[in-house]
Amino acid sequence: MRRGISALSAIILLSALVGASPAQAAPALGGCNPSSYSEALPPYTTHWAVAVRGIFVYWLHANPTSGSVTADYHICHPVGIPGPHSIPIRGSAGQSPCTSPGSFAAVENGLIASYELVAQQRAVSGSLFPIEYLYRFWEVKVQVRPGEWRSSDTFVARC
Repeated sequence: MRRGISALSAIILLSALVGASPAQAAPALGGCNPSSYSEALPPYTTHWAVAVRGIFVYWLHANPTSGSVTADYHICHPVGIPGPHSIPIRGSAGQSPCTSPGSFAAVENGLIASYELVAQQRAVSGSLFPIEYLYRFWEVKVQVRPGEWRSSDTFVARC
């Protein structure tokens, strides 16, 4: 019994020295634990769980050392490929994804497209000249015929 307790104490002490914490267990859960956390060891990436929508958990990852920002989502359901699934980050070329206060519709290629705002999160991008941007997560659905919508695109607008 004492040997088991001393082994447990050694593991706890070692993880405290290495910097592991329960919050860092989130990647081990496949990204389905919607708790934001920062890494205690280099490269010190911060991982924001920006939204949970149905079986999807949306993430934004910011690395202050390199200045990189990436986005992805995880499918939290026994059926399906868990992830991460990369989401493209687009510049602010399209004004509506950056200026719209919420969901909006647009006509694209003769079809009605519905843009649904999922979430938004501020993060710093760039290492030489760090700039804070607003990252807005969007799901796009296109009406293929009256009453029938098809998922078209998921992207992040960097504003």
